[in-house]
Parts: sequence; structure tokens; C-alpha cells
Amino acid sequence: MSTRVIKYSPASSSGYLSAALWDGFSPESVLSYARPGFWLPFNFCSLGNLTTDGLEGWVTTLVEAGASESTITFPDGHGGSMLVTTDAADYDGVNMQHGQAEWVNPASCDFLAMEARFKLSDADQMSTFLGYTTTDTTILASSSAHAVSTATRFGVYSIDSSAALKYTHDDNTTDKDGTLATMVDDTYIKVGMVPRKSTKDTRWYVNGELVQAVEATAINDDFRPSMAWRTGETTGNTCTLDWIVFGGYFA
Repeated sequence: MSTRVIKYSPASSSGYLSAALWDGFSPESVLSYARPGFWLPFNFCSLGNLTTDGLEGWVTTLVEAGASESTITFPDGHGGSMLVTTDAADYDGVNMQHGQAEWVNPASCDFLAMEARFKLSDADQMSTFLGYTTTDTTILASSSAHAVSTATRFGVYSIDSSAALKYTHDDNTTDKDGTLATMVDDTYIKVGMVPRKSTKDTRWYVNGELVQAVEATAINDDFRPSMAWRTGETTGNTCTLDWIVFGGYFA
């Protein structure tokens, strides 16, 4: 899998991985089998990880309230991107989970992180989730009221009617939740998270800068890397995902 447009850089460079967030982790150590772990970079310019249904290795579920279908495409453009276009009915969208089973447990990881760069066409009319959840084909609610419906999750999200990008750390008993940033229509934002065992907190980064440190014990549950989007109106909306990276060391 190509990593040519995914690389480390100073926090001031908005297009690439944040050095502070990934400090202490080396993809090379995983790829060379020097340490057990995983490194999943998706930059959408490698033919090996693109399929007509989304991404190789991911289970994609189209959630349709209307007559037509939401789509995943890979438009022309330098560096590559993935374009999610919802159908034009409230709650239409896309649900994606990596692998066929739950295979990563935060409490059993020496290091665990996720970082992504994306933009929404209408930031306060679209729900989004990026991170880790248990197996669920409706990570975002598909009726009644827009919400993150998966009980146990660890990631970032936004909910229709608000442009706020929030964090969630929910072990199905205690949900730690708060606002990280306010998104702007059709404007890229880079967001990431990393639990730190040494300080017993989770750190959240926006555009390379640390914006929140939340005291929290690593969730002891099996997860899958997950992504989901829903429109919150009777208009099709889009998410352009420039890149997303999941990585970690198994204990």
C-alpha cells in the first residue's frame, strides 16, 4: 500500500501527519515486523486499496432512506482523495468498517492513534464519525434523531444541525465528550487522537495542535477502524476525505 503522500511533518504543515501526535510510533517497525502492530494509511492514490465499493479490506454499508443510493468515488486530483456523496434524503449515507471482525483493543495496545484530513460540503447539515467502534452497520443513527448510535466508541464526530467537531470516548458506561473545533463549509480540517498510557489521558489534535487532553482509561473492548456519514437534509451532501491513517502497537 503506497504511503508516498503520507509522511511526518511539523505541526505547521496542515496536509500531513502531525509529528507530536505520532511521537513514539514508527510505521517502519511494524512493516519490518520488528514490533507487532498495524499501520493502515489510506491516501487514495494507490490502485491497490481502491474498489468500486470503497476501499479494499473495508465492509461498506449504504444506508438509504430515499430511492437512490449514496456513492463512493475517487475523483481526479493531485495526491488523491475519496469522495462520499449521500443521496438526497434525510439519513442517507455510508457506513464503513475495516476487516471482518473486531481486531483492535485499546487497553491491549502500547500505542494507538488515528488522524485524518477531510472537509464537508455543508458542515452543519451532515453527520460524521471517524475512529474506532464495535461492529455496527449504523454507527450513525438512521432514523428518529441524528446521533452516534454505537454504544462503545472512540473517535471524533459531528451531528447534523451543528458544525461542531467533537471527541467521544465511550466505554458504554461513561461517555467523555466535548467540542474540538468548529468546521467551515468546504474547508479542510485535520484531526487526530492518541491515548497516552504514561499520562493516563487521551490527547486530541486539530490541524497539528494539541487542543484537548482528557483523563480517561483506555477502553477494554474489541474495535474496528470505522467511518460513517449521513446527510441531515433532503439534499445530497459530500465529504472529501484527503487521507486517513490508523496505527498502533500491540502490547
